[in-house]
Amino acid sequence: MNIYAVYEADGTLVKAISCSEDEIEMNIDQGQLYMTTDVFANYDTQYISGGSIVDKTEFPELNVSPATLGSTISVTNIPTGTKVRWPDGVVTPEDDGELSFSADVGGDYFFEFRHPIYVSKRVIINVA
Repeated sequence: MNIYAVYEADGTLVKAISCSEDEIEMNIDQGQLYMTTDVFANYDTQYISGGSIVDKTEFPELNVSPATLGSTISVTNIPTGTKVRWPDGVVTPEDDGELSFSADVGGDYFFEFRHPIYVSKRVIINVA
């Protein structure tokens, strides 16, 4: 049995599995890559770079504009290649460094920012 780190082309770890060499191809999806390793990689805190498992760094500080009802609310300083989970569960790629939305209902809006080389960041925007 070997331990494998399964990952995407951008370095995002998908999973770590233990299986025999002849079973690994059955355990990955099309387009995924894999490498043997002596440890179970942690996809929350690590990624693959240059054939090695590397620790992720903290997500950069995001800038959030004032959040008031009916106004356009922006989040900037988003690294290229970030995937954002919006409050409704939809996931979008953000490659221009920012996102914006308007809210007609007050309350807390939860966003999750995922990037291959950064630890995921969750942000709550309170619209009043």
